[in-house]
Amino acid sequence: MHHSIILQADGLVHACLRCRLVRDVCCGPCTPFCAFDGPSESPASTFSGLYFPAPSLVARVVAAVRAERGRGLFVGPAREVAYLKTRSMLELSFSIDGQPWSAFYCSFSYSGKVWRRTPEKVFSLVPIPSLKQSVVGLLPVCPTRVSPLDVRPSPAADTVIGSPPLPRFEGVFPRPPPSTRWDVDLLKRMAALFPFASTASLAVAAASPSGGPSGFCGDRSKFVPCKNLPLSLQEEIAIEARCVEEGGRANGRTVHSTTRGVVSSPGLSPSAKCRSSSGSQTIRSSA
Repeated sequence: MHHSIILQADGLVHACLRCRLVRDVCCGPCTPFCAFDGPSESPASTFSGLYFPAPSLVARVVAAVRAERGRGLFVGPAREVAYLKTRSMLELSFSIDGQPWSAFYCSFSYSGKVWRRTPEKVFSLVPIPSLKQSVVGLLPVCPTRVSPLDVRPSPAADTVIGSPPLPRFEGVFPRPPPSTRWDVDLLKRMAALFPFASTASLAVAAASPSGGPSGFCGDRSKFVPCKNLPLSLQEEIAIEARCVEEGGRANGRTVHSTTRGVVSSPGLSPSAKCRSSSGSQTIRSSA
């Protein structure tokens, strides 16, 4: 199995469940995927382990971890570990030599040991040859990917009848054609090297002149008027009374001064010059 599969699995365990794979328990004589390898002297409930045994030993390993109330990622052929699906908190699928394999993160300890961060649970993994790291390190490997729960609505869901087109007015300039500051051709060549096609297509669509997907699934050329929400009689009376109270100055002269209580900033002394019959004089007023 390619080492990038386990590195991606560790990143997803960290992103979704706030855990890390700290020990490759069943590594044997092969190169371990974690910094710590081999059986631990501590019970399985004290760490989050990676369990990748021989296919014939999967059931025995799961039973041993269950007896110690442990938790970890169990890797094996899809047929051998399928019974863990109902108990798993995270389900990962990939292929080895054309055969389907699965990895399930299960916790047999008390509730509260593992916290779920996101609602996503099922992911598919592909090897990343450009990833040179071979052992789970201090920082998790979390490649950017599109959520598997992202579902695009169908344009057939737009059943609202549009209104007649609006009349054209003179003097309205046509809308300029959309443009982008990105080199879309260069971005397409770079995105072709990304391991996840859905993420690459989303990045290319976001950089294109038309912009990325906004979730809107209808006909943008259709004009549909929108009315305000209906109000009850009591709400209309309250709104009208509030407008009358706040808009007194806009209705004309008021009985009281509208500048009552106005205080200028300290240190400022505005001056005004006025001319009277006896000559010009300066009147200074300070707050």
